[in-house]
Amino acid sequence: MEEVKQEAISVREWEECGSCLYDSKITPMQGWEDEGMIWGKHSSSSFLRQYNGGPCGVLMSIQAEYLVQYLFLSSESNSISDLLSEEENDISSSSSFSVSGSIMSEKKKLCWANAMATMLVRASSNNNVILLVLRTNRTSRNTESSSIWTNPANFEKITLSDPSKVAQILLQHPTLMSQYTQPGGVLLFAMAMVWTRGKINILQDMDDKTVLITPPFGHVSQELLNLCLTGRAVSNVWDDGHVVGLGGIASNGHVGYLTLLEALRYVQVGSFYKFPQYPIWVIASSTHFTLLFGSSTDILKESTSDQLLITCKREFDKYAAGSQYDGMIETKHLSQLLATFQPQLQSYCEKNNNTYSSLVETLHATLEMPGTNLILWDEFWKTCSRLFMGASLESVLHVPPPSSQITTIGTSERPKTDEELARELQAQFDAELNNNGATSQPTMDYINNDHSGYDAEVSQLTLNNNNNNTNDGNEQITSFRHDNQNTTTSSSSTCGSTFTLYHYNALRGGELSTMEITRLSAEELVGISSQQQLGGSSTRGDLEDVINTKWPSCKITRKNNNYSKPPSID
Repeated sequence: MEEVKQEAISVREWEECGSCLYDSKITPMQGWEDEGMIWGKHSSSSFLRQYNGGPCGVLMSIQAEYLVQYLFLSSESNSISDLLSEEENDISSSSSFSVSGSIMSEKKKLCWANAMATMLVRASSNNNVILLVLRTNRTSRNTESSSIWTNPANFEKITLSDPSKVAQILLQHPTLMSQYTQPGGVLLFAMAMVWTRGKINILQDMDDKTVLITPPFGHVSQELLNLCLTGRAVSNVWDDGHVVGLGGIASNGHVGYLTLLEALRYVQVGSFYKFPQYPIWVIASSTHFTLLFGSSTDILKESTSDQLLITCKREFDKYAAGSQYDGMIETKHLSQLLATFQPQLQSYCEKNNNTYSSLVETLHATLEMPGTNLILWDEFWKTCSRLFMGASLESVLHVPPPSSQITTIGTSERPKTDEELARELQAQFDAELNNNGATSQPTMDYINNDHSGYDAEVSQLTLNNNNNNTNDGNEQITSFRHDNQNTTTSSSSTCGSTFTLYHYNALRGGELSTMEITRLSAEELVGISSQQQLGGSSTRGDLEDVINTKWPSCKITRKNNNYSKPPSID
């Protein structure tokens, strides 16, 4: 067994790092001080439970990294069945917890240690990892709890200079592991993350140097969640470089992140978070964090449209970042933006007897919002994505993509945005001025071109409208375009991949729900307005809205759901 040296924490060090975490005078920390890492029992022994409000973001980050270790990085080949089949005793009683005993299997114990070690090492900027040890015995709801957590004399630190041995040290010293199961265990781990990252690095990561990573209301801030997921306490969830001077996510890590706020159009999650290394995402609602995960990395395979969307959005954002507008660029930047895709557009021009310069001129005139000198991302994507996939310029400019037709036929219509209403009124006004009420008809160019992706969506529409199958009562089915209908749609040649996802909410005793995701086709995103894909709905569960920010236009089938309501993300 390797010896570890415990050192006292100086008042100065305590004030420096502690001041980043929370303000004991104004932040309600009772939930943190009572919350330990409590694992479930029997088939839930691989899932953490939450009993207090506040630390859910840290808990779900640990849970997510644990699943990475168990399902994907373990030396053994583990499956979801293995994850749920092991019946083990509850370790919620800290007095009976023993790392070396049989209360938690060696395999799961190793994954837990590796998960915490991975998070700590990731946060370190100099390969040093700091573990904190609380010297005082704790009991839940201790009347002196707050004074315990504000007194540096109650703590010691262990500095580990070899990152490869962090998990080994945790396993060799049972008291280090068992302290995390006691009241305040989650807070103790969060403090270790802050001490390991260091105050200087945390302040450099953050946009606003005056905020705390545990805000005044005691919940997990975006900075603390990003620290747990990426090792950097940045303030935003978009890809780094999206906005000059504001930090974002620098690369795709083990675990991703999705949020209801994107479905409500308040924030934009970058591709690094949407496409993590493993199919596991922390889900954020307005008040809580839960977990979405799958068991196969095939889920992460990017279709042609996925890759095209990521590239287009990233390039578009480079120019949007330089303006004062969000989601739009100044028209003067369009030529530079299109130059990024010149090889594809040049190839298109050669096939269609067009010139690159005339194509750029046409796009300039078409994409610009009249009188604004601005181009919206939505219009750029709808037009250029179809050009890149082989549609003729005439069809792109005069025929709406079939996807938009599908959205409004046989479905409950989504409320129109202010932007869409304004465009509609402007179009009517222009039509009256020009005395031209004729409706553009599809051209032969459009019909003759290869639009298999669009045909798939039209076929899917027909399939959904003509399907009279009823639910057997054991499944609750939600389709993206049929919010008010419970229809069962079988997979066919028009459908893309189908895979299973699991959603876990640590509150309410722990809820694990299963769902099946079916994508329509490899080209499902091409030409579809992002405004049509996003937006909350009162007739659907919030989880479906969040999932659609990652997989637009997918069908979601809830399986083995024992709850009458959709799985809760709150």
